[in-house]
Amino acid sequence: MNIILARHGNTFEQDEKPYWCGSKNDIPLTITGKEQAEKLAEHLIVNKLIPDAVYCGPLKRTKEYASIISKICGIKTAPTIDERLNELDYGAWAGLDTDKTIELYGKEAVKAWEDNAEWPAKEKGNWSGSQEELIKNIKDLVDDISNKHKNDKNILLVTSNGVLKHFWLIYDKDRTASSNGKVKTGAYCLIKNFKSIDQKLVWNTAP
Repeated sequence: MNIILARHGNTFEQDEKPYWCGSKNDIPLTITGKEQAEKLAEHLIVNKLIPDAVYCGPLKRTKEYASIISKICGIKTAPTIDERLNELDYGAWAGLDTDKTIELYGKEAVKAWEDNAEWPAKEKGNWSGSQEELIKNIKDLVDDISNKHKNDKNILLVTSNGVLKHFWLIYDKDRTASSNGKVKTGAYCLIKNFKSIDQKLVWNTAP
């Protein structure tokens, strides 16, 4: 089985300044974001990675992205919404651009997250939940999917950058696939031959 991990497409227009967009910022895809979904779907078809099933988080941006891919790939069932693929709640960082976040909470906290996926201390932003809980949820999700789809070839999971960074923490411990776990909007990652001796991780691939 191959597990395909996709980050949703753009949610900000070219003239908009991006901000920290967590689970409480339920914004839709832009036109470009929808085009990125179309491009990924076409890429999956050409590269014989058509999903047998599609899962996504509950936010508009992930549901829209997953639905577009499913339609183009000819998948008859709607994407399965799973809360374990929901984006992080960035607490007080949500709605702030990176410059303002650094001003309020320090460059070190932002850099630690961006480079090493380290959650800030409570006083540095009050993120909700815990990293330990998120990692457990991801492991449980992947186990559930691998058991349910053991006879399928490709499973697509559509989520956001914060969750993908934790897939990276789990499956790329020696950082051979990526130095920081960053996934660009519209890009995807691939766990090839999951749970086999030939398992390989490919990260942040542009379709």
